[in-house]
Amino acid sequence: MKKILKNLFYILLSFLILFVLFCYFYNQSIKSNIKKSEIDVNNKWSEYFSYSTERVKSIKEFINSQECVVSNKNEIYLTVERNLRDRNMYRNGCRLGFVKLEYELNKELINLLDTINVNSGKYKSFEKIFIISNNKLNDLIEKYNSSALYYNKYISIFPHFVIAKRYGYKKKKHFTIKYGVNNDDPIIKSKELPEWAIGVDTTL
Repeated sequence: MKKILKNLFYILLSFLILFVLFCYFYNQSIKSNIKKSEIDVNNKWSEYFSYSTERVKSIKEFINSQECVVSNKNEIYLTVERNLRDRNMYRNGCRLGFVKLEYELNKELINLLDTINVNSGKYKSFEKIFIISNNKLNDLIEKYNSSALYYNKYISIFPHFVIAKRYGYKKKKHFTIKYGVNNDDPIIKSKELPEWAIGVDTTL
């Protein structure tokens, strides 16, 4: 009888050790996948951010040039300057404040292209670059949002959210405007949630 109990004890101990090892490696696997997913999101944001920064610098050069002759030039220039001054706060990730900066600049540029009447080659070149850059930015943002959505969903399911919370992983914000078209103000839009969404996490 003692021998049977002893064997049973060793069997249970073996199962317990295997279970602990399984939990450990499963935990490490999820943690590794979360980190890889977060790195992918951050890399896509970094690619977008670098490109958009260079674009704003190019826009500033055009605004400062003699080819840009509009009545509200100072207003546009201040918008560009504010964008360049404040954007570094968002180098490491998307926030609503950054979306607002880009929304304001995008709106100014649309107005600029709609109202200015410049037939020079330089302006036509700027207009062409503006359209190309809009397409590029929208493509980069689509990739970022897709990556962020996958990451947010991954860290939201059980037991992933337990591990994510333990190691301080948080959801990523989505970029909510498109370049080259008129958008709703992202600040106002964020406040005008439907009744069912009040108090609900809508970042997924």
